[in-house]
Amino acid sequence: MTDLKGDLLPHLLEKEKREHFFLFLETSNAYIFQNAYPQLLLYKESLRVGRSLFHLLPVFHVSAFMLPFWEEFWESRDSSLLTLALIINEQHYIEKRIVQHPEFKQIVFNTLEFTAQSILQLTQVLLPYQETKRWLRSSSIALAGITVQRFTRLADRIEAGRKLYSILFGISSIHEGCRIFALQHRHTGSRADYWPTLFSKQDETQGGYYGKERLIKCQLKHGAPRFYSPELTVAWQDEQWREPERFDWFVDLSPLIYLEPLSLASDVDITTDFCNALNRVELAILAKQQWNKK
Repeated sequence: MTDLKGDLLPHLLEKEKREHFFLFLETSNAYIFQNAYPQLLLYKESLRVGRSLFHLLPVFHVSAFMLPFWEEFWESRDSSLLTLALIINEQHYIEKRIVQHPEFKQIVFNTLEFTAQSILQLTQVLLPYQETKRWLRSSSIALAGITVQRFTRLADRIEAGRKLYSILFGISSIHEGCRIFALQHRHTGSRADYWPTLFSKQDETQGGYYGKERLIKCQLKHGAPRFYSPELTVAWQDEQWREPERFDWFVDLSPLIYLEPLSLASDVDITTDFCNALNRVELAILAKQQWNKK
């Protein structure tokens, strides 16, 4: 969301397109939170009173799909099964309300700009974690994660959630590194939170564009300004809440196919891929500038 107000994407996306992309991201996050938060509150209250209160889930418009998984979790404390159910639920929840909604299909998903994100591999989900190099007695921030392809496909979004969960909770070094990073860094939405040598919360180009490539193997060239990455509260104002449609997405048993056991993630380091994506964006901007000069 903050990339849309940084010093790269504004050179590729017109102001209206950036606002459409932000609205899509903001609405998706708001809908998922609105659905997940009462579930967690009911769990907290169930712990307090010492008995299951999950029969109240329908009062908060939570899908009937979730009830047996919360009841099972209350008895077994199997967090992996519950998490898979939550991933399946949240992605089905936004499927018709957002992904298949005519408005968002027109202004976001059916646009060349949205397709270009996949081409440039901008749809990466990153998990910064503290990586300790004991033999060097030093530590640095590394990036684990995935690149999300074909966001409009429900199955691909669910698979992305499954992979992220297996990375974060299936690899102990990454889980501990993410925990340490979260405790040591206040989250602002700026990429400078985890990579201050590459990103800055202040615009070091004074609103212009540094018209050269800046990166060489994940490092800035000598004298090149850092990439501007503002804090979320600086980049965007609060949005008016959009009430979601009230209906239960769970109408048949087909979602159960996504409950297959998790496999251990591999090739989870995405640091180089992320740098390559940044470099592709730089090249796309430079190419566009040359085109505009014709």
